[in-house]
Amino acid sequence: MKKARKRRTQTLAEKGQLAALYPWQNVLDSYVFVPDDNCRVFITEQDGKWSMTANISGKHYSGERPTLEDAFKACANLLYKHAKDFWLRMDTRAVTAPWVDKLLEVENVR
Repeated sequence: MKKARKRRTQTLAEKGQLAALYPWQNVLDSYVFVPDDNCRVFITEQDGKWSMTANISGKHYSGERPTLEDAFKACANLLYKHAKDFWLRMDTRAVTAPWVDKLLEVENVR
């Protein structure tokens, strides 16, 4: 019988080389995600709407959403499409804190 293969993240964790998380930061009622010089995302409230601006690999993206949650989801989708390495390692707690209590508690069902 063949020995089960370890996942790469499991091997890196055992070696103590697991990649660090890139945090979203709350700065003056705005949210900022800058994991690298080539990837910058900003979410700011203006006149009751949330404005989003992103510079990823030399391309500029912008838009507006009615709520912070919608703006964050749009930015997360953009990062998923154009900067997946950063999307996989982003720490979203600073942005998701306002609506985290809305999430339903899920019980294990067998």
